[in-house]
Amino acid sequence: MNESNPSEQAETSAAPQRSLQIPKALIAPLTRSELVAALDSEIENIEDENKRPGWSSWALQGGIATFIWLALADFSPKSNLQTIGIVFLFGSFFGDFLLLVCQYFNRLSHPERKRLRYRFSSDNPDTAPALIIFALVRYSSLLLIYQLLSPVFYVPTLTLYCVATIALYAFLLICRLMKLLLQERLLGKSEHSVLWLIMVWSGFLSYRLFEKLPFSNADYKVVDFRVGFLLVGVVYLFWLLATGEKERPIVSTLKQIRRDLAFGHISIEQAGRDADLALLGLTTTAAIEHKLTEISDKFQNVVLCYEKLIADCQTADLSLKHLEANENQQDTQWKEDASKVAMLIDSCENKRITTQQLLNAVFFKAKNFNRSIQMLNTADSVPKPELAPKWQDMKMKMEKMLELSKVAAPLLEDIKARYIRLSV
Repeated sequence: MNESNPSEQAETSAAPQRSLQIPKALIAPLTRSELVAALDSEIENIEDENKRPGWSSWALQGGIATFIWLALADFSPKSNLQTIGIVFLFGSFFGDFLLLVCQYFNRLSHPERKRLRYRFSSDNPDTAPALIIFALVRYSSLLLIYQLLSPVFYVPTLTLYCVATIALYAFLLICRLMKLLLQERLLGKSEHSVLWLIMVWSGFLSYRLFEKLPFSNADYKVVDFRVGFLLVGVVYLFWLLATGEKERPIVSTLKQIRRDLAFGHISIEQAGRDADLALLGLTTTAAIEHKLTEISDKFQNVVLCYEKLIADCQTADLSLKHLEANENQQDTQWKEDASKVAMLIDSCENKRITTQQLLNAVFFKAKNFNRSIQMLNTADSVPKPELAPKWQDMKMKMEKMLELSKVAAPLLEDIKARYIRLSV
């Protein structure tokens, strides 16, 4: 990547420092075959990074079954549940400490990002539903086991640590359900401080729990320690199973881009931009533009539904006028026409309910979008001239949608009331 150009460095410095070929499509023109080859290379690199020799899903499931079987074989009515519980807590927090140490020093080896990029939570592998739910269950279980232990084994701040972690993952779950934007920032000073604090905190809890291990008690048994550590191994294997997704969202996105490019469904420039966003995340402008386009399309769908509803109401109104002008309301033709009008009114009512539900869903999306915008860092400037037309387009569609909704409901109510009076 060309580091001599400051503008290019600002755009691409948010990426992890590995051999990225896709952003070159934004620097120098590539042919279709070259860009497809670049996408192939990126997909292969990501899939290679996700491979864990010997840790297939079948191997993990077999390992979990084996560990549980060994733990059950060692467990007996004479086993000390307090010892097993404190060993399990120590092994869990010590494992967290080791993983955080590795994560901290791995991040130290990366250069600091110069510009923030954003991803939707649903595209972030770290917010996969399986991983979030596993973390919530795990830390809730740790907290429950800790509360069931004797007060002799209590450690200061352990409850606070578990509660804070549960709250964090609950927030990530809410973000994923609401499809909010998350900042993609590495090595910021604040994040380093938080990671260092959590690492030290988990290390302190591991040390305090180690002090509580009953090495000198009269009922000390090695088999109880073995059961506790086997249970820690079971939880670790479950964690590998939850995080071992082979088909990450970014891989499926790149495959779709490659397929569309190969069959000529998108241009080379569009493929380069899409791949850049998939690999590096969204800039603030791109994030806002993406959501504006999505919500604007939903507004357009509501507008079309209301226009269709009003057109059907107007058809029903013409049919009613014909019935109202008919002096002989007992003949067969009048009854047939009245039946058709009744069916049309029922259809309009069903369409009105469906359209109102769609309207509510769009407003909910718009509200979530506003929350996402508030989460964006204001230091990353947004070029207003680029987004102004999209803001105006969305505002115009929203105003038209509200205007049509105000017309549709009274019109339908008037038609229903006139038909009731006519059919009595």
